Amino acid sequence: MLYRSTADPVHRATFREAVLRGTPPPRLGGTGGLYVPETPPTLPAGFADSLADRPIEETAFALARAFIGTEDVSDADLAAAVRHTLAFPLPLVDVEPGLSLLELFHGPTLAFKDVGARFLAAMLALFNRDADRDLVVLVATSGDTGGAVAAGLFGTPGVSVVVLYPEGRVSALQEKQFAALGGNVHALRVAGAFDDCQRLVKGMFADAALRERVSLTSANSISVARLVPQTFYYGALAQQWAQRRQPRLPAVVVPSGNVGNLTAGLLAKRAGLPLGRFVAATNANALLPDVLGGMPYTPRASHQTLSTAMDVGDPSNL
Repeated sequence: MLYRSTADPVHRATFREAVLRGTPPPRLGGTGGLYVPETPPTLPAGFADSLADRPIEETAFALARAFIGTEDVSDADLAAAVRHTLAFPLPLVDVEPGLSLLELFHGPTLAFKDVGARFLAAMLALFNRDADRDLVVLVATSGDTGGAVAAGLFGTPGVSVVVLYPEGRVSALQEKQFAALGGNVHALRVAGAFDDCQRLVKGMFADAALRERVSLTSANSISVARLVPQTFYYGALAQQWAQRRQPRLPAVVVPSGNVGNLTAGLLAKRAGLPLGRFVAATNANALLPDVLGGMPYTPRASHQTLSTAMDVGDPSNL
């Protein structure tokens, strides 16, 4: 499995290279875009027909293997990473007839991003164990990503984590989760919004001289090692839905900020999971529905709301 850059039709990378680089090298006068699979990953033929009888670890392994070649990660290492990632349940809970919630808050930091962060940590520990210098993981957070990545990578040998967060725009609990750990986790307050943090991170990735001196990678949902495990949510959803023998495919409503979760869901559906239509739910930061409604993509200043993780005016994954 190779990955290509969304901004450079020629550039290619293996999964390992894409994870360690974070983003593709910048093109002259622009950015390097993001890594996406060169060919759409697909589940084995007939796999989706027997979802109801499979444990979630088996479904997650099959999804991950569809995105990751055996030349990058062995079956044994991938299975270990999946077990580490899914150390807590992802239950589908009925709210009322016709409405269910997939609970994604059972991880160590109570954030849905714990799944992606734990898988990312496993991949970085695997890929960087023989490196001759530390890997610096850059994270821009609007709240929940910072805590999940900090917890997932805390104490990982050969890895340093730098979290950039908007001052006064994350909850007190979230700030403590990533700013009070110490050790290999470093938290930096930024006078601005999440988009300013994200802009700083993108600027560092585009700085060729900096990347010559420092090994940088990303832990935001622009990283394929975060994107791949986020398909596991949809595997858990499809499996539990199949166990209920429902006559219709589920429509999936996804709270959307930087659009990584939505991207993973669409990739999971394309890979062959039996899912219905997707609804991208946003708050006052409504750039996504505006673009889908036909307006031109124009980054804008974000509005601060109570749902801070969705306060994004320039979503990278769009």
